[in-house]
Order: sequence, then structure tokens, then C-alpha cells
Amino acid sequence: MLSDLATLKFTSECPTQKDYPPLETHISRLNDYLSFFNPAGQISEWGAPHGNFSRAIPAVIAQSLRKDCLWISNRTDLKFYPTSWFDLGFDLSKIHFMVYEKPFKIIRTAINEETYQLLIIDSAEFITPAEINYLASSARQKNLSIFILRHFFLSNRNGNPFSKYRFNSDFSLRTNSFSLSSVKGKNTHKLKLNIKEVFNG
Repeated sequence: MLSDLATLKFTSECPTQKDYPPLETHISRLNDYLSFFNPAGQISEWGAPHGNFSRAIPAVIAQSLRKDCLWISNRTDLKFYPTSWFDLGFDLSKIHFMVYEKPFKIIRTAINEETYQLLIIDSAEFITPAEINYLASSARQKNLSIFILRHFFLSNRNGNPFSKYRFNSDFSLRTNSFSLSSVKGKNTHKLKLNIKEVFNG
């Protein structure tokens, strides 16, 4: 079956609705901001360009979940450095990273195994309408949160009907702070978080 995924912890246990607690992190102000949203059973889209630490907020959310997260990318030039993530306080037993040139075969298997509470698709390739429709249906049926990370900032001029919520995540070296803004959904104001607040709570 998936000999190259031997390190991933798949299980045949089927999660139920009560297995998914409300989305909460160690950052109280981020919790307040996200209280407007319910990612369970939804696709959310994130504008997170490479090279500006913009993936830290999705990573913090993944770290805070009770169940595991699969973070998959199709960029073969992308390298994950476990020691760096560990030094930032991430539990590497809960976040499973994978680089796979054609990720959708692995994504389908992961969804069917029902191990993960969060699936992060960090993909540069175009996701077809059929694929994103499958993801949306699977998210609803399995109460699964799916983050699609884009390598550019999102704009409300170009929508995505399959994503209920769309965010832009950014980091400023000048102010040493993160910003999170919604371009779709109920809460449209921008949240700013100091880097110490993000990594120290």
C-alpha cells in the first residue's frame, strides 16, 4: 500500500463529532479572532507567500489540536527542518510533514484513513474543481479541517466558492509581528500578534 508512508501514524479508528473540540490555541487573542470561524468540516484558504514566516500561524493552529495534522507539499525543492520546528516548541509527533510530487493520491488515502484532524495542503500546483469539490465533500462528511496554503496573498476580487473562509497571513520584520486578515467571512478586521506572543503564548 503505502510503504513510503511508514512513518505516518494511520489508524482505522473513526472520529466522531465529539472528538473535535473547538479550535483553540495557546494565544488568547488569536482564539478571540478565530471565534468568528468554525473550521471543522470546512475548507479555508490561506495566502502565505514563501520566505516571510507566513506559515507560522497555520502551524500554531496545527500544534494546538488534540489530533494529528498532515502537512503535505508537492514542492520537491521545499525542505522541512525538524530541529528548527522543535526549537520553536512544536511537537513533531503531532505534525507529519510530507513532500510528494503528486500529492492527491496521498491526500485521498489520508482522508480515508481518518487519522487526521487537520490537513494542510501546501501546494503550488493548480487544484482542479473536481479535486477541490472532493475535498469540500470529504471535509463535511468527516468533520475534517482543510487548510489550502497559497504561495501568494489572496484578494477578494478573485473568490473561491469552495472555501468558506479566506485569510492572508504575513510577518513584518520591521515591527517583529504577525498579521492575520480575513478576505472572506464575518470577521474582516486585521489581527496583529507580536512574535513573542505567538511562540511563548
